[in-house]
Amino acid sequence: ANGFGDRITFIRDQMERVSLDAPVDLIVSECLDSLLIDARMLPHVLMFRDQHLAPGGRIMPTRGAIYLVPVETPDAHHDWLGRWPEMKATYDLDFAPLEALARSQSHRRLVGADAPLAPEAEVFTIDLMTAKAETPAFDSEVAFTVSRAGTLHGFAGYFTVWLTDEITLTTAPDAPATHWQQHFFPIPALEVTAGDAIACRFVVGPATGNKRRLDATLTYTVRREGVGTVAEATAEYLSF
Repeated sequence: ANGFGDRITFIRDQMERVSLDAPVDLIVSECLDSLLIDARMLPHVLMFRDQHLAPGGRIMPTRGAIYLVPVETPDAHHDWLGRWPEMKATYDLDFAPLEALARSQSHRRLVGADAPLAPEAEVFTIDLMTAKAETPAFDSEVAFTVSRAGTLHGFAGYFTVWLTDEITLTTAPDAPATHWQQHFFPIPALEVTAGDAIACRFVVGPATGNKRRLDATLTYTVRREGVGTVAEATAEYLSF
């Protein structure tokens, strides 16, 4: 429609089945989700890279990083975990099975720029030029020092990707909102105070029974000076 018909060819097919006449110089793909690697098409994009990218070619985005931060986000927490006592009182029914299910689920939410309770920690990086064509996995241990008193409702994950070496896109809570939002991992609400130390092990990998989805395990310990351990727990988030 704009006079470039001699330069543009549309091939409507699944990338796994595409046959090309020559290697390509650039692959542009929106292969991201709220935790970066939970887009189930990523392995296929990397397979396409292995099969069709010319020597010296590039993929965009070229690399990415995932960050984790403890957050205070009462509305999101109430929607997911806090509603069940109210539901029981309203309907005189036991919602315990649904509450247990909700505790094993993570989801996309806007947590807000004022939600973080501590500075972020980087938990994973991926180079899309060299990563294996499979669902990524990582096991990361990070530590946070709570910077203000509040209620710890869970942890938010988000990403930064490098479209080029100089141009980035981020979904951090204090960045302009995107459709990716942030990825919220809720836990039972816990009051924290400035100076509390949070140690966290964050394990993410292919979901049992569905290697294109992810499971996550979040083990956290909160310690307070002069008190010791005030909370210690492990939460599992299945098939996101």
